[in-house]
Amino acid sequence: MKSRLTLTLAVVGAVALASAAASARAASEVVFYACLSHGGAVTKVTTTGPPACSSSQTNIFWNQVSGPDGPTGATGATGPDGATGPTGPSGPTGPAGDPGSIQGPVGPGGFQGSTGAAGPQGDTGSTGATGVTGVTGPTGPSLAGPTGDQGPQGPTGPTGVTGPTGVTGPSDATGPDGNTGNTGASGATGAKGPTGVTGPAQPAQLTVSNGGTLNNGASVADSQSCGAGELLIGGGVLASSDDDISVPVITESRSNGNTWQARIVNAGPTGDVSYTVYALCSAQPS
Repeated sequence: MKSRLTLTLAVVGAVALASAAASARAASEVVFYACLSHGGAVTKVTTTGPPACSSSQTNIFWNQVSGPDGPTGATGATGPDGATGPTGPSGPTGPAGDPGSIQGPVGPGGFQGSTGAAGPQGDTGSTGATGVTGVTGPTGPSLAGPTGDQGPQGPTGPTGVTGPTGVTGPSDATGPDGNTGNTGASGATGAKGPTGVTGPAQPAQLTVSNGGTLNNGASVADSQSCGAGELLIGGGVLASSDDDISVPVITESRSNGNTWQARIVNAGPTGDVSYTVYALCSAQPS
């Protein structure tokens, strides 16, 4: 910017100086003519007369006087930088002028153009076609084994233990024989002796039961317990059907503490099975 301003001032000063001295020019002086663009470029320099400048250019001229060198003037203060003016449009390139005897000043360098805006982002490519689905493999063979044979019916549980026989009470005491009386009048009958003591009672035995009905293919675990103050001394389970198709199977029948527990299965294709679980209980001896 400073170079362009200096050149413009120099050319304007030359024009003013040339205008002021136009009437005093000697016949031996050389006058230069040229075209000045708004950007400060000097073109079409000639000494034969004003050239044809475009409408955006200005005709200028200056003369060359070879006088003695004057004293060097004091250096002026540096002026402030002027504001950057807008860049003018570039004029058309004129024809090359005749080479003059004086080398013109070197024009200022052109301004670097601003970086162009980034181009728009390209469109996203289309999605590729979906691959072909693979062929479904054949179904594997069914490997289920045959149904096993029905198991045999379990054995009948053992017979419960018979309770102990009660103690036999003592026989009544026989009174003493009376004295043999004299033959004659019968003697008086002796008094009856007291009744003997009754023996202890035998512990009572009680059988309780619990049961139900099973549909075909069903199974159940059931149990029967003795009550408080009673002792389990045996037990069992009874399973039956009203036809020849239902198949009752007893898979468990045993004691567990003071309880008799059992498991029954109706293995027949149709029909119902009835069952009863028994517990043989006895009063605990005192």
